[in-house]
Amino acid sequence: SNPSRLPGSIEVANTLGALSSLYTKQGRYADAERLLRRVVQIYQGSGSNPGDLLNYTPDAARILAESQRSLGQI
Repeated sequence: SNPSRLPGSIEVANTLGALSSLYTKQGRYADAERLLRRVVQIYQGSGSNPGDLLNYTPDAARILAESQRSLGQI
């Protein structure tokens, strides 16, 4: 049990990612960027060791890469 891992952080990250996509489509780039930064933070900081990928989903590396790419595009 990692004290820095929040319950439901996968769900939170997924929701924030979807909302950031909506914001991007609406031209709300600053809002989308803020949400994507949080998604990246969740996936990078929620593993068993600081800097590890989230270790309880097989898609963590893919989602992290997609989020970082979207962040770079914004």
